[in-house]
Amino acid sequence: MTGPVSEVETEPETAMREPLESIQPKRIDSVATMAKRLHERLINHADDSDGWLLLAKSYDHMGELDAAASARQKALELTGKDDESTTESAAIEVFGTISVAPGIADQVNASDTLYVFARAANGPPMPLAARRYSAAQLPVRFVLNDSHSLSPPRRLSGENNIVVGASISRTGDAMAASTTLKGYSTAFSPQDGIATDIVIGESGRHD
Repeated sequence: MTGPVSEVETEPETAMREPLESIQPKRIDSVATMAKRLHERLINHADDSDGWLLLAKSYDHMGELDAAASARQKALELTGKDDESTTESAAIEVFGTISVAPGIADQVNASDTLYVFARAANGPPMPLAARRYSAAQLPVRFVLNDSHSLSPPRRLSGENNIVVGASISRTGDAMAASTTLKGYSTAFSPQDGIATDIVIGESGRHD
């Protein structure tokens, strides 16, 4: 199971008084500190869509994909776009199970991090949606939808052909995930409602 997130000392009153443009990485010790201060500011400025997008980018950098997706979803709600398609797109989900092949199970530690993501089959490598789990939870039953989007303009429900992947990271950094402990599905449409089962260490499949 994932451990508690460490707290970083901040100055919340100062952070809430500062304008958005003054909260820059060069003025603070780390991206984590910036994200904490910005989140505190947004408690009192929840209608700041640009602030939520900046927070999402900070979480992306930290590898906090669920938090990034949540922040982007708030920004998307504030923009008020695609209101007519909200109900339909919310019903589109990709789901299935992630497990590890027996032959490589001894290479996975309970402290490792599992990333599950979906990306366009014939598009840029950046995921459309992603979630993070503890490797101790394997096998994992996952669900991906637009609430896990990493970029509001590019949503899972807007693609006709996607690939679901899973990777394991020793450090918790999605960018530093193992090059060998990965698995992928074949391409399919998220509108089909097909369960996608991926075995890391084997070729993915959906049925």
